[in-house]
Amino acid sequence: MSLTRLPVIADDPYGPEAMRDPHPLYARMREAGPLVYLEKYGAVASCRYDVVREALLDWRSFTSARGVGLADLKDAKRWPGLKPSGLVEQDPPNHTVARAAIGRLFTPKMMRPLRAGIAAKADALVDSLLERASFDAYEDLAHAFVLSIVPDLIGVPELGRENMLPFSTLSIQASTSPHNDEVRRILGTAGPLREWIEISSRRENLAPGGMGAMIWEMADAGEIDDELAVKLIRALMTAGMDTTIYAIVNTVHSLLSFPEQWEALRENPSLARFVLDETLRYESVTQTITRTVSADLGFCGAELPEGTKIILFNAATGRDPRRWGGRADRYDLSEPSAGHLGLGFGIHQCVGQALAKMESEALFTALASKVQRLQPGDGERRILGIAPLRSWTRLPVAIAA
Repeated sequence: MSLTRLPVIADDPYGPEAMRDPHPLYARMREAGPLVYLEKYGAVASCRYDVVREALLDWRSFTSARGVGLADLKDAKRWPGLKPSGLVEQDPPNHTVARAAIGRLFTPKMMRPLRAGIAAKADALVDSLLERASFDAYEDLAHAFVLSIVPDLIGVPELGRENMLPFSTLSIQASTSPHNDEVRRILGTAGPLREWIEISSRRENLAPGGMGAMIWEMADAGEIDDELAVKLIRALMTAGMDTTIYAIVNTVHSLLSFPEQWEALRENPSLARFVLDETLRYESVTQTITRTVSADLGFCGAELPEGTKIILFNAATGRDPRRWGGRADRYDLSEPSAGHLGLGFGIHQCVGQALAKMESEALFTALASKVQRLQPGDGERRILGIAPLRSWTRLPVAIAA
């Protein structure tokens, strides 16, 4: 089957309607076939769990090195100035070196000493929110909590830390979203953010003992070069921020939508260790992972020419009934969510997930242990509205002890 014979989808998965609720479109795409053709973007796509998982696992056929968005980094004429990142947009052997270096920061030995301090921060934050009786899940809970942890771990300067989240979101937009007029406008205003990140990545500006300083120590030891060190530090500043923040918001949204699951968590706070995985299955922050076909390939009954962009809707796979059965469309902490693709899969699976899970477990353990009532608060909710991420930047919540 050639590309022209694939089921054609005219809808825009990055458009306003999909931003509000992408799952009806994802369901239509799943039912249309294992692969579909997105007319607006001239790309192949899949929303089925088994197809997406297979493609993510096969990094040789579906390369990241040519970009994890619609831009083809091999085509310098069409996409001038775009360069691969230090970790995500790499394949072995370069990726192996980069991942081994950053992976040393997230071993159980490195993470274990952080647990008590993170739990104490979670307890203190929830206590303060209970005094107010209401809060915004984005600003007062998720953003405040993660910002109290990650910058100190990396060792970035205190002045200007408010730039980390905007830069993180900007980086994802630049690498993964369609480069429409709005994205180009945003990128055109990013100079001050890039300047702060560049200055903050310098070895002399990073606190001793932090993750950033540890990366520079690897460079000093000759294990990585200076260019990779800078890229890895910037990766820490981005990957460690917005996806964790938005995942926390998405968890609160899911618990508000399924109040019986909040009651189950409240009655058994130990379920908090499963919260992040279930959220990333049911309401993934990252909606898509894009790859490029590295050589002419037969895949799922279609002939994919070299250079074909394939958009893997990992968010859609979490609600694929072929994989998840009757629970596909409900948030459910009673069953394991192992195997979800919300953190990617294969060699590019999220390397910092141990920290994200620790943060999530601590925060929702504190909430479940201290809060009796969790309900929607007064005021409007506000969708994030930035492709390819899905979350809320305003989510009012009412609580009581």
